[in-house]
Amino acid sequence: QGINAEYGGHMGNKIDGTYPEPKKTGKVVGRYIEAKVREEHLESLEHSLPTHIWDMVLKFLVEEDIDIMKITCKWMYNYCWDLKRELCLCGATASRLEINLSKIGAYTLRNLDLTYCFACTDNTLFQLSRFANLEVLSLKGTDITARGFENFPLFSRLKRLNLSLTNIQYNGLKKISLQTTSLESLFLFRCTRITDSGVQVLTALKNLTQLELRCNLRITQKCFFYLAQITSLTSLDLRSDYQEELIIPALQSLTSLVNLRWLGLPSFLTPPKFSTFTFFEHFNNLNTIKDAPFTPSLCQCTSLTHLTIIDHLPSNLEMISHLSNLEVLDLSRSDFSVPKHSKFLKKLVKLK
Repeated sequence: QGINAEYGGHMGNKIDGTYPEPKKTGKVVGRYIEAKVREEHLESLEHSLPTHIWDMVLKFLVEEDIDIMKITCKWMYNYCWDLKRELCLCGATASRLEINLSKIGAYTLRNLDLTYCFACTDNTLFQLSRFANLEVLSLKGTDITARGFENFPLFSRLKRLNLSLTNIQYNGLKKISLQTTSLESLFLFRCTRITDSGVQVLTALKNLTQLELRCNLRITQKCFFYLAQITSLTSLDLRSDYQEELIIPALQSLTSLVNLRWLGLPSFLTPPKFSTFTFFEHFNNLNTIKDAPFTPSLCQCTSLTHLTIIDHLPSNLEMISHLSNLEVLDLSRSDFSVPKHSKFLKKLVKLK
């Protein structure tokens, strides 16, 4: 009631669904607590309000406000640690990793970033199983072994997982795909042990919308047929730093992904008949294409706003000039001729 009065009686409630802005609420709560401490000469806030009331109060606050609350007293410091929702331990040492994971609340942590944390081992992954409500997890660049991934914990609410630059392979991907069905985004950049069979098990992820498979040398165009079954995808990154002959039926299979908005393609060596190949016009919602080989079909994708062309055959820029929504055009890796005076170029926000 005191907090509500300070706010002018407009703290909001669950009945009408109205809530104040977090930062504004944070300042009000902070002023109230400061006054409460002065008024009652409290050394600790532990007994100033019942715990369930503190839970309700702190739910109004964003992460930065909770960090400010921690400095009021030792009890509040420990209490806020239990409520912390995000934890970044990028590159953390073994001691820092152990201390932070032991202090954090098991049921409140939502986002855990262990990118390039070389102290993160198979045992660390096992310890993470207590964070049952994790929604975002990054293990990018960690030293977890393939066997460690085979024992990947059950995170029933996990939505975003980054396993780039790790030792993940078939068995680990199979375990993740079968038990983490809530997954929406999966990043597998330069995972050198992944093969086509590993990509195949990803078809079990029915809610997957974003998938990165960039620079995986052991997957072939055969995996395109598996990817075509994940029709929920809106973003797919298949870019590579090597070239291989394009297999048109394999690429054609991706036309089933009608919800795609972002597409990155490998650096194909295109066959002569590719010039008559129809592909891009199947995507009505596509707004970004990275590393696309040039084909007249590309000119039919009128929804494009960002386009990167890789083509070593001289072509005329005016062929794509009627892409009226195009804002960013990258020709730095192509042999396109760029006319000095072009109305089309003046419309672009950025040209490389």
